[in-house]
Amino acid sequence: MAKTALILVMSLTAVLLSPGVIAKPAPVHFDTLSAELQDTLSPMKKDWHRLNPHMQHRIVKRAQNADTEERARLKKQAKRWRSLSPEQHRKLRKARQRFAQLPPHKRKELRHHWKSISAEKRHSLMQYHRRLSPAEDKEVSNKVKEMINKDRQDFVDEVHRQRTQPSEP
Repeated sequence: MAKTALILVMSLTAVLLSPGVIAKPAPVHFDTLSAELQDTLSPMKKDWHRLNPHMQHRIVKRAQNADTEERARLKKQAKRWRSLSPEQHRKLRKARQRFAQLPPHKRKELRHHWKSISAEKRHSLMQYHRRLSPAEDKEVSNKVKEMINKDRQDFVDEVHRQRTQPSEP
C-alpha cells in the first residue's frame, strides 16, 4: 500500500511539474495597455511582440509602479536602446551577464562607485567608451580591471578632463 501511495505521489508530482502544466503568463498585447503605459512604453511598441511574456509582464509591472520621473526615465532608456546597433545590444547584454555573475558585495561596490561619480563624468565616460574600436575597448577594459581604486579614479578624472577640455589648434 505504501509503495502504491509513493508511486501515486511521484506520478502526480511529475504531472504537476511538467512544462505543460506550469503556468506561463499570457502575452501582454500592447494595445490593451492604458494610454499612460502605452505612452511610457511607446519606444518598445514596434518590437513588443518579440519580447517573451515574462519580460512583458516585468516591464509593465515596473512601469505601473513608477512615478512620473521614473516613467520618463524608462521611456528615455527605451529610446536609447532602440537607437543602439545590434553589436551594441550584444555588448550590453554581455556586460549585464558579467555583472549578474559577480558576487553581491562586488555588485554593490560597483554600483556605489558609479553613483559616486558626477553625472557629468559618467556622461563623459560613456561618450568616450562609445567612440572606442573593439580592440581599444578591450585594451581599456583590461587596463581598468587591473587598477587599484585610486588609480581607477585618477584614470576617470583624466578621461573626463580630456573630454571636457577644448581641443587645441
